Amino acid sequence: MWLATLGNPETLLMFFRGWINEHDRKLSEWTEKVAGLENSELIFQMIEARREAVSKLGEFIDGLSIQCGIGFPEKSFEWPKSVHKRFENLDRVTDYYTSYHGLSGSSHLTGEDTIRWLLSLNMPRDIQEKLGHEALSYLIMMSRIASLFFVESAAACVLAYGGKNNHDLQDCRIQLQKSVDDIAKDAGVPAQQT
Repeated sequence: MWLATLGNPETLLMFFRGWINEHDRKLSEWTEKVAGLENSELIFQMIEARREAVSKLGEFIDGLSIQCGIGFPEKSFEWPKSVHKRFENLDRVTDYYTSYHGLSGSSHLTGEDTIRWLLSLNMPRDIQEKLGHEALSYLIMMSRIASLFFVESAAACVLAYGGKNNHDLQDCRIQLQKSVDDIAKDAGVPAQQT
């Protein structure tokens, strides 16, 4: 969504170039870490094969830049590496803390789910089932929120590329938001005070 709303062709190239540079840096770190290991030669071969593939992607991006006459932007126009910064630039920091952060935490398996499960071991069966229902509802809600971000990004792309009519995406967004609101209580979201 950031690229479609605030970016331009230069920032898109920087996004690609940043990925290539970061990947190359990680491959170099990996090379250093395995130096001297018993099977390091085999690992070096895998690293070099990957580095060659990434290098070809870099050549493609450089060629694309030349062919399309797109330069790389000044530092102030670079793609923000921090997801928080991108949300901040879009004036959506609340979305970062309420949705993205939760999605990220769930996908990286924080200790919360395991701690909650351990706490429930000594609880009555009906409480365990309620906790399980809440966990499942939370997973469903977060999946819907992720889908909502995707639909909003698609709508931003339609507008960025000159499209005027994206009513179908807006209808989808409204339906997804309603489905998030409908399951929020079961997912453990506190009711909003009115």
